[in-house]
Amino acid sequence: MKQIMHQEILEFTYNTREERDMHVEAMEAQGWENGGKVRRLKNGVSIWDSDNKDNYEWFADFWKYY
Repeated sequence: MKQIMHQEILEFTYNTREERDMHVEAMEAQGWENGGKVRRLKNGVSIWDSDNKDNYEWFADFWKYY
């Protein structure tokens, strides 16, 4: 048996846009790829409630292949 690839995926939520942006910069400097999403609906929130900005959270996801 031979492993041909290993992938790690990390997801983070943040309190502010500034906190997110600083973390994205640090992760990219460490070689992580950024998924590009900035905000997402909070867990458990219906898509029908998507017009309320309080139902969103700052978000970033990263991946790295080995």
